[in-house]
Amino acid sequence: MSVDTLTFLDTDDGDLIGADTQGSEFDFTDFSIPSQSQTQASQLDPQQSQPPQVNGELRPNLDGEISNVTQSIGDLQFEDEDEETYYTKDLPEHACKYCGIHDPSCVVLCNVCRKWFCNGRGNTSGSHIINHLVRAKHKEVTLHKDGPLGETVLECYSCSSRNVFVLGFIPAKADSVVVLLCRQPCAAQSSLKDMNWDQEQWKPLIQDRSFLPWLVKVPSEQDQMRARQITAQQIARLEELWKENVDATFQDLEKPGVDEEPQQVLLRYEDGYQYQNIFGPLVKLEADYDKKLKESQTQDNIEVKWDQGLNKKIIAYFKLAKTDGDMKLMHGDELRLRYLGEYGKPWSGVGHVIKIPDNYGEDVGIELKMQAALRKFAVDDSSVSGYIYHKLLGHEVEDVVFRSHLPKHFSAPNLPDLNRSQVYAVKQSLQRPLSLIQGPPGTGKTVTSATIVYHLVKQNGGPMLVCAPSNIAVDQLTEKIHRTGLKVVRLCAKSREAIESPVSFLALHNQIRNMDTNSELMKLQQLKDETGELSSADEKRYRMLKRTSEKELLEAADVICCTCVGAGDPRMLRFKFYSVLIDESMQATEPECMVPVVLGAKQLILVGDHCQLGPVVMCKKAARAGLSQSLFERLVVLGIRPLRLEVQYRMHPELAKFPSNFFYEGSLQNGVQEDERKLKGVDFPWPQADKPMFFYATTGQEEIAGSGTSYLNRTEAANVEKITTRFLKSGVKPEQIGIITPYEGQRAYLVQYMQYQGSYHMKLYQEVEVASVDAFQGREKDIIIMTCVRSNEHQGIGFLNDPRRLNVALTRARYGIIIIGNPKVLSKQALWTHLLSFYKENHVLVEGPLTNLRESTIQFAKPRKLINTSNPGTHFMSTAMFDAREAMTPGSVYDRTSHLNPMNNFYHQRPRSSLLSAGDIYSRTHDRLAFISPEHASQALGNLPVPVGMFLNMSHVPPRFYQQHQQAIQGRGNRPGTKPGMRVGQMGRGKPGNGRIMTHLSQGSQEAHTQDGTPLTQGGLSQGMSQPGFGSLSQGGLSQPELSQDSYLIGEFQSQMDGLLSQDSTYQGDRGSAFLPGASSQGAQFTQMAPTRRSRDSPSLRLLMENPSEVLEAAKETLITIVRNILHNSGDERYRRIRLSNPLVEGKLLPAAGALEFLFEIGFQEEDDSLKYPANGDRTALQEFLDALLELGKPKKDVSHGITELRIGSRESLQAESCSKEVAPTAFKFHNIRGTLRVHSADVMQYERPELRKKARSLIPVRELETQAEAKAPSESDFCDFLLLELMHWFKQEFFSWFNAPTCPQCSLEMSSIGHLEPSPEELLWGGSRVEGYQCQQCLTTSRFARYNHPGKLLETRRGRCGEWANCFTLMCRALDLDARYVLDFTDHVWTEVYSDCKQRWLHCDPCEEACDTPLLYEVGWGKKLTYVIAFSKDEVQDVTWRYSRDHAATLKRRNLCSEAWLLSECMHMTREKQRYYSDAERMRLQERLTRELVELLVPREVGQGETQGRTSGSLAWRQARGETGEHAALGHIFSLPTDSKCTRFEITYSPVTNVYRILTSLSDKTQSEEMKEWNAGVLEASNVFLKHEKDWNMAYLAREGTLQSEALDLSNFVLFATDGTTSGHIKWKIELKGRKILKCETRFLATTFGKGKVRAVVCAGDFCVPLNMDGSLVEQKELSGLKTEALTIEGWMEGGEGDVGWQHAQLFRVSTLPPSPTSLSSPPFQVILTI
Repeated sequence: MSVDTLTFLDTDDGDLIGADTQGSEFDFTDFSIPSQSQTQASQLDPQQSQPPQVNGELRPNLDGEISNVTQSIGDLQFEDEDEETYYTKDLPEHACKYCGIHDPSCVVLCNVCRKWFCNGRGNTSGSHIINHLVRAKHKEVTLHKDGPLGETVLECYSCSSRNVFVLGFIPAKADSVVVLLCRQPCAAQSSLKDMNWDQEQWKPLIQDRSFLPWLVKVPSEQDQMRARQITAQQIARLEELWKENVDATFQDLEKPGVDEEPQQVLLRYEDGYQYQNIFGPLVKLEADYDKKLKESQTQDNIEVKWDQGLNKKIIAYFKLAKTDGDMKLMHGDELRLRYLGEYGKPWSGVGHVIKIPDNYGEDVGIELKMQAALRKFAVDDSSVSGYIYHKLLGHEVEDVVFRSHLPKHFSAPNLPDLNRSQVYAVKQSLQRPLSLIQGPPGTGKTVTSATIVYHLVKQNGGPMLVCAPSNIAVDQLTEKIHRTGLKVVRLCAKSREAIESPVSFLALHNQIRNMDTNSELMKLQQLKDETGELSSADEKRYRMLKRTSEKELLEAADVICCTCVGAGDPRMLRFKFYSVLIDESMQATEPECMVPVVLGAKQLILVGDHCQLGPVVMCKKAARAGLSQSLFERLVVLGIRPLRLEVQYRMHPELAKFPSNFFYEGSLQNGVQEDERKLKGVDFPWPQADKPMFFYATTGQEEIAGSGTSYLNRTEAANVEKITTRFLKSGVKPEQIGIITPYEGQRAYLVQYMQYQGSYHMKLYQEVEVASVDAFQGREKDIIIMTCVRSNEHQGIGFLNDPRRLNVALTRARYGIIIIGNPKVLSKQALWTHLLSFYKENHVLVEGPLTNLRESTIQFAKPRKLINTSNPGTHFMSTAMFDAREAMTPGSVYDRTSHLNPMNNFYHQRPRSSLLSAGDIYSRTHDRLAFISPEHASQALGNLPVPVGMFLNMSHVPPRFYQQHQQAIQGRGNRPGTKPGMRVGQMGRGKPGNGRIMTHLSQGSQEAHTQDGTPLTQGGLSQGMSQPGFGSLSQGGLSQPELSQDSYLIGEFQSQMDGLLSQDSTYQGDRGSAFLPGASSQGAQFTQMAPTRRSRDSPSLRLLMENPSEVLEAAKETLITIVRNILHNSGDERYRRIRLSNPLVEGKLLPAAGALEFLFEIGFQEEDDSLKYPANGDRTALQEFLDALLELGKPKKDVSHGITELRIGSRESLQAESCSKEVAPTAFKFHNIRGTLRVHSADVMQYERPELRKKARSLIPVRELETQAEAKAPSESDFCDFLLLELMHWFKQEFFSWFNAPTCPQCSLEMSSIGHLEPSPEELLWGGSRVEGYQCQQCLTTSRFARYNHPGKLLETRRGRCGEWANCFTLMCRALDLDARYVLDFTDHVWTEVYSDCKQRWLHCDPCEEACDTPLLYEVGWGKKLTYVIAFSKDEVQDVTWRYSRDHAATLKRRNLCSEAWLLSECMHMTREKQRYYSDAERMRLQERLTRELVELLVPREVGQGETQGRTSGSLAWRQARGETGEHAALGHIFSLPTDSKCTRFEITYSPVTNVYRILTSLSDKTQSEEMKEWNAGVLEASNVFLKHEKDWNMAYLAREGTLQSEALDLSNFVLFATDGTTSGHIKWKIELKGRKILKCETRFLATTFGKGKVRAVVCAGDFCVPLNMDGSLVEQKELSGLKTEALTIEGWMEGGEGDVGWQHAQLFRVSTLPPSPTSLSSPPFQVILTI
């Protein structure tokens, strides 16, 4: 509930204290400060002007003395002093801390902070003491001892309450005596009448924001003029300073940085980084303010009950007293308990909240989630689509319309039928990547939102993300979506799981409770419910099981509903959502909206109403900077036209008139009739019987509420009670009535007043809801009674002047509304003048008793038009909305039926020259591949050459990037014959209109060249090319001549065409579509073709043809048998079902590329662990496929070379190439590579067999590994990475073993190899085609070792070399549901890659070496010269060579087995085949992941920890024979002096920041310099040393490699490593002197240690060594002076340290990577200077 707080409105500072939802547009500034005489005269009646004594004991004879003293003081004459002298001279302690006034009769002491303040206003609208009390939230005061009333603490006579904001006075029996009583309950007690005290005469001590003058004198105008002139802004700043420093003074305000304002939000942003840099500090300001607010709350005298949980932790239980402050608690909050030591020693302790009695909100973690979302938006290209990215930043981009398949009926099941405006909103939202829907009150935006969600899920699949800023809004929308039949999961914050709601049964935690599939989880849950907690071990197991179940439920859901902040829940990290809908988006701050948006949104729908309440921002600084402006509002200001719902179903038509005309340009229509909104049988005196509304004029004065930060109006409260009672008396139920007030003070007073003063039983009034405007947002009541509260002479009306708040208040009622307020005060504001004039014109502005209402005679000035020029999005703007009538206008931009529609003819109306314009970039409907900015591109291109596997637009790349003799790559614009519509631009993250490197997804978008110069359309290919909706090709975009009826091309385009057709609302066909022959490029239409003979046009048959002959024949024979069995026995299910575990399937079909695809193509469907052909399958089509299979052995053209199918280019060029004799050798190599790729691509499908994965999982100690990973993982998001490390450690240490050679069972000697043996049938069955033979040299016993290639068999043998290790380990990873792929290195090694959801990238995993995320291990550590490294999985085939090489240029030169373009095309082709039957959403997810990977591969890695060691698996002799021991490393360097005898000085420096050695050689006539890159380039010897960059601490240093600890994770840099058990690092440098004499030797050597880490270092001249000083200072080694030596060496050792990060405890050359300041001197951490 939002609480409006007390505000002092000035011409300088009109800000609100407390929540600011609007900014400053509606502050009241039209008032004047009265003179002091006017103020005094208005405070007290002349008859009561004598100052009485307080609390009933004052004597009247003091009156004369006081008057005389006052008169005497007034007659005194003072010498004039200038202003500066007045408040800089020594002032007494009781001087006002604001202005310096120190008259004892005018000042008051604040009992809390012990500061004095006067009762004068100065330049503010309230007295200084009230200003302080309100801003500091203090409430107790004491009068000065020398004042008229002496040293008196103001308190209630009855209850001793000292809250001055509730204190007032009642004259007693004697006129000269008053009694101080608090407003509630003492002044309202009936017992006062027995004491002859008239309750009606009670008046507050504070009136008009100052104490009554008889209580505290008001300083004279002369005194105030001479005092310090302080403004309201300075007061606010000073109060803020006092919170940090209680002794701060006025002079401290002048210090720099005291009043720093954050940067204002912008309308448009250059990029995501600027967006993050502006919003990030604002989010932190708000979070810090909230934190400070919580920390400022302290409660004394708390009773604590101690207990001990099952986990042996001490628990304290206590109750907190209810206060009117802002204290909020939730799970995880940190509290400090302090015992002051009355009965024992003082003690304090800090703990975390584990249980709360009620729901106070959910603010914990919000700031972190918002900051993470802003950071993700800036740096992660996959966070949102390019179109949404640019739109949200405010860039000018062309609108995009999806060609989606629209439903015939837009209404969703079990929801009300939609009206015209709702249908239009749904239709437009389905067709746009970004939509704003404006839902005025009562127009059914929740039903509309639920309908949109229903159709999007049916159209795109799930899960879809639905959010709202509040839990109530989420629950309402969840309930509506559930009605449609979709599977909905309501994700609640942990702190809300105990809160009941109408959709609790859909909550994730409750659905888990109702799952009956996991009995162990149910038992632990039952135990937890009964005992309250679990033991430590059980709790870990419970959390793991619960997390698994949560994952299953979320993945199976169609829709996930949560709050905006809840979308940042760790459980959502693994998900990407194509479509995101945010309801009530106006009530969320912009960073709050970004939390769900950055979860991969490609289609975003914002629902809200910018004419209703905006977000609540507590921090005034953040609110002033613009955090209180919502994303919806900013987009409206940017010109995005909202789709407005125009029919309201809530209000009586008369009640809707003013909101419609004033807030919605008169566009709202009524969906209900007057008769439907009449209260039957209710007798209420409406002034106009046909208009159930009136404004009830009252004149009661407002008062400050007890909190000091709000208001109340007792007169209005009494009238509210009377009206409410009248409704109850006439038969209206309490729950039908809602009472709205903008102020918490009035709400609290009303609740108490009605219960104690109402004529009915208090329980009846308790059921009447009394709440703030904010609490009623999105809700409705039959009767609304609104009390305005504000009634004053010159203080303004605060929140009431906010049009959005007024709009909400006026639109909550269904049957009738009554507004109670002071029209004289309210009419001073133009906003209310409009409303009051409307009521006046309708004769419903009334006054008088409720039983005799009469029309008020008050007159108002003519209302003036309201225009908000500062921010039109706040309303009163002329921004047009979408009108559903546009859809009916022929030829309009949204008329999809007209042939004149400019959008339909967009592509073929534009001239060819415009196809490369920036605007064309945004013509795509979907965004698959992320944009690579020019600066990042230049960085990548600096590491020449760029791998072709990136498939970038190579028109930007100079010819030298491939080979010097290669032809320059032509851009698309220069390509002859290019057709309009063929280019599909990819929107990226660069600024619109700038030059950019683009990825192309359409066929033929540019022409590349192979290494021999042959034209090839490489640039237009993509691994995600077959995804539906992948390109927004227009209907006339592809012409028949361009396709030239090539069956292969048509087959390649088939799935892409399906995607295009599925986006056309007029398309109703299915697969098998193609282009009509002869269709022109200006009007071609996609048309469904009738089924024909498929023959060789079948993609799966073409794929089968590419297998080696023996594989092809085996697969062909098996497939023919299967098809014939079905044709001859179609009624027998046994012949229509194939088990995947069948040996024939495993042995003959799985190894053949295209075999399983063929089964799917003819109609087989997957069922559990088998494939089944439907009983009603098409027998004719099946016979056609059988005929094609029989003809497969008689090819009509020579496919042994396979050239015509290797490249997709012009038909003529491919045919010519196929006939070229020179190409034959290359084709043969291509064929061999293709076979290798196809075999491995088929092999990895074995990992997906359910029974094989089940068997593997049964062998893994899953629970043990998960427990270990859970204990070591710092957060839930890191769990899977740690589980991977635990799995790899267990796999190497306990499960699998390395095989070198067998041991003789007789002699126990190692056997020797005798070559290869013939495999047995059993070995062949398990893929053991290679069998090694061994023989004992002593007893001649023989043994055989089959190199099994089947992971199922390896689960039994559990031994092998790298091939078996990687094969079995990849299966283990898949068994644990890790996304893994098998990686083949053509230089004879294999390993695994596992995708990390936490880091959003692939991790290299070598189980043989137990190495993780060390991809440069092979090139740098082992010394391998890599060529091709290919990754295979069920989803894709990907060239990942560039991850494992840091020298891309050298690697590319070694890749000569095939052209880069052919390899790319082949990998893409196999990937498309694998993903052919995937859903659109799954293909999209994989494409986005691929994009991130390709961007990562562009920039070579730096050598990291664990990547410099040699191979450790296998025997030493075997490793030496392979050259993989690591002896090749870049070491052995010796620094040599020039042979020239003129050399007098030699200097070496090194810094890990630059990783560069600098060598300066001083000769007699010149100085020479040179540089060497890489730390190990200048080292003679080094072992177990690596260069470390700490990005979080901005430090760089050399460190030793750590011990073998799977938990040793460097999460800050996202590097996982596991090394070989070394415990010390050694490094040595050498300078060759050749017998020269050292005149002087100076060294600088910086070492840093932590804990038990140790560093030793020496410098040696021959055998004479001296220890080095290691503090980083330049030290002369005098012991070496005068020595002649052959060489000088510097040597260092790093050792020691403890724990997981012990390797960090000994460091060399640790320096900051931040740039040094201009005044600091930067010295290198390593330096040697020799004077010769």
